[in-house]
Amino acid sequence: MTKYSLETKLAAVNAYLDGIESFKDIAHKHNVNMTMLKKWVLLKGMSPVQYRTHA
Repeated sequence: MTKYSLETKLAAVNAYLDGIESFKDIAHKHNVNMTMLKKWVLLKGMSPVQYRTHA
């Protein structure tokens, strides 16, 4: 499994949350897996309690 830096994860998630580009375009632009990007976006929206329960 590929490890992504925190900076890469945040840049990709924030790019998606800006609402301009699609998951596919952002994943390609940041060279990340689209499925992982979707997971990061979902996790970003969780509270710390929800995250601990989910993880």
